Amino acid sequence: EPRPNKKGFGLSCVRVSFTLHEDGSGNLRSSEPVGDAVEALRDVKCLRAVLLNCCSHESICNALPAIRAALEKRDDGGKTVLTGAYANGFETVSAGAEKGGAEAE
Repeated sequence: EPRPNKKGFGLSCVRVSFTLHEDGSGNLRSSEPVGDAVEALRDVKCLRAVLLNCCSHESICNALPAIRAALEKRDDGGKTVLTGAYANGFETVSAGAEKGGAEAE
């Protein structure tokens, strides 16, 4: 249930941000589908936004449809929940790359 914050105005709402695996699957770094993670938030009454950050543009583009589909399952159809993303502005270096010998993926 939304409630006034400590200053007595606004609502105490939740904004959740995820980071994605760089394999292009649109899954979380832990390999779970991002849609499942968003569906787990279904009962959060004052979910204000689902965000993505610290991952490639390609990963974000592949995850957004799953996020929207999961939000549409909410009682309000996800109409009150914003989505947003802030992609990395650099090429990802492969995991385990050694200093001096790293090549971008």
